[in-house]
Amino acid sequence: MSKSLKSFFLIVFSMGILLGCSHEQPPSEVAISAPPSDTTLSHSTEKPITGLYPLQDFGGFVYGAAGEDGFYSISSTRADGSTNIQYTDYETMESIPLCSQINCTHDSDVCTSWLPYNGGGTSLMTVGEQLILAAPGQPNLYENLGDLCLPNIRVCALDGSNRKLLVQFSSEQRLLTPYLTDGEFLYVTLQTLTEERVQNELIQIDLSSGNYSTLIELDNEHSESVLGASGEYIFFNQLSDTSQEARLQMNYTVDIYRYNINTAKKELIAKCPIDTCRRALFQNTLVTYDRNMNCLTLFDCVENKQQAVISFVLPNNLTAMDVNLIYYDAPYLLISYPNVTEDGQKGLRCYQTVNFSTQEICDFEHCYSVGDRLLPDFPIANIDEQYYFVVDGEEEIPQSLITNEGATYYLSTTAFQYGKIKKSDYWTGQNTNQ
Repeated sequence: MSKSLKSFFLIVFSMGILLGCSHEQPPSEVAISAPPSDTTLSHSTEKPITGLYPLQDFGGFVYGAAGEDGFYSISSTRADGSTNIQYTDYETMESIPLCSQINCTHDSDVCTSWLPYNGGGTSLMTVGEQLILAAPGQPNLYENLGDLCLPNIRVCALDGSNRKLLVQFSSEQRLLTPYLTDGEFLYVTLQTLTEERVQNELIQIDLSSGNYSTLIELDNEHSESVLGASGEYIFFNQLSDTSQEARLQMNYTVDIYRYNINTAKKELIAKCPIDTCRRALFQNTLVTYDRNMNCLTLFDCVENKQQAVISFVLPNNLTAMDVNLIYYDAPYLLISYPNVTEDGQKGLRCYQTVNFSTQEICDFEHCYSVGDRLLPDFPIANIDEQYYFVVDGEEEIPQSLITNEGATYYLSTTAFQYGKIKKSDYWTGQNTNQ
């Protein structure tokens, strides 16, 4: 967003006229390494693509869209299910609806921030000078909502203006995260449900024309799904054995593949035993925790080689499934696992940082409470080289609603609270959150 546009929003806002609103010696090699196994696919591209990247975290959750000077997010839900696009300025940390109209009530389609209820929500992402609005779809609501519940991609300018429908899919289809891009195309899994089968295919959508084509059909027999992307590679995972016996005995691996979008070559790069290995992908870095070896490992999925290993020992009665690999920004990893009480029971989660350069493991200090849970401040954007934009709290917003029959009922929605913090302080525990 340009400086002039940002200034205009802040002036309007200040006038008050926007209304409505631990350790064993680790081994040199670990279980994730695997000899490459090549499978060549039929797709090829017209020109080389080298700038693939994901538009959200490894779990596929889209917090919002990072702009140059501010962050775009979805506001809390109204009684009618509608929402608004909200813009938070990095400098002032003020949040306002993405609308420049004086005296706008922000509750109809004349407002550039307003989003009608569609049953499935909307994910915001920025690509270049466009704001992407992706609706995954909720086909079972078609009778009540009509075309509003269909999966679709819309685009608009960074100030919310010139919103248009780029592509819309049918009531038998839905979009599955994660969303990837190379700056020119959007990549997402399109799921099609028929009486005969469920088909998942990775599609490539032209962000200018809305035309799309299938890159690769996913292997549903082995529960294949997209993990992320980096450079010219898209990363997938699938299960080595999906039989009921294997699942019950936890006797299978999660196999990680990389697909070269330019050569259409697909190769196996890692195998993670489901019962002893925890994994998470951050850009091109696969982070794993091996419970048998008591170690954390960094594996570069682009270079196809191990980067680092560090010893990390859990309490005896915890398993790999108790570990959460939350966030990685070289050389630091944020990790969590339950505290264990004196009588062996699992308590609140504790959070630690792992420095792969110095081999240090320290307690993580930047957390907030939600009910009986302790959650870490979570970076959702890089403001610049020095600062993170983080979620550092949640606010419960109660609402009183009335049914068609006149009965009153109550509903609570949750709104994220935002802050910014120096990256060095985030990892070393100093409290400079703003």
